[in-house]
Amino acid sequence: MRAWIIRAGEGGAHVDEFVDQGIVALGYDAVDDLRRMDRWDIERALERVGISPPDAHATILISFLHEVLSGDLVVMPDSSRGEVVVGVVDGPYDFVPGRDEDDHPHRRKVEWLARHPRTDLPTVLADVQRQRVALRRVDSPSIDDHLARVRAGEVGRPADQRTAPRPPRTPRATSSSAPRAPRSSSGSSSRARVTPRKAEVATRRCEACFQTKPVTQFDGDDPLCRDCA
Repeated sequence: MRAWIIRAGEGGAHVDEFVDQGIVALGYDAVDDLRRMDRWDIERALERVGISPPDAHATILISFLHEVLSGDLVVMPDSSRGEVVVGVVDGPYDFVPGRDEDDHPHRRKVEWLARHPRTDLPTVLADVQRQRVALRRVDSPSIDDHLARVRAGEVGRPADQRTAPRPPRTPRATSSSAPRAPRSSSGSSSRARVTPRKAEVATRRCEACFQTKPVTQFDGDDPLCRDCA
């Protein structure tokens, strides 16, 4: 059996919305109904709004249209609670145009079965928190076993039984001391004053939200920033 891991916005911002509406969805509001477009059309639409690389994002949309099938397992990380929501695709692709980028027009109906801690996932799905793209496919026999356990009530609780989100992580403390300019020698008026150089801030690009942020917003070598982790 196959499973689809899908991120519900940055940091799982739309998890509750997707569960309440019984859907799973992608944004890309600049792209029209996928059933009326080919790859070239999709890539040009993405390029016009500066989404890069357009071919990679077009592949995500095409997979959502043609490869996601009714009966497939869906695993949606709920980062703020340290959980995942598990469901089964329950309908064909649908396009619901919206008014802004948060409307997620590309949709499929999902029967949300349960939510449970990430640690209860089979090993093949254990890296969902490090998902780097909006949609990813995973194939494994262990997915069938996990779905059976969820349906039998051995794992998880109802998807709409939510706990309070965990408090956000506190950024690590950094030294506030700035480099001092060297003192000039007394009576040496001919020497130019040395202006302290502004400290450079090391940055890194998050592979989930694609924003460049200070390295202090990442934990170690984690490719996702704290907002997306």
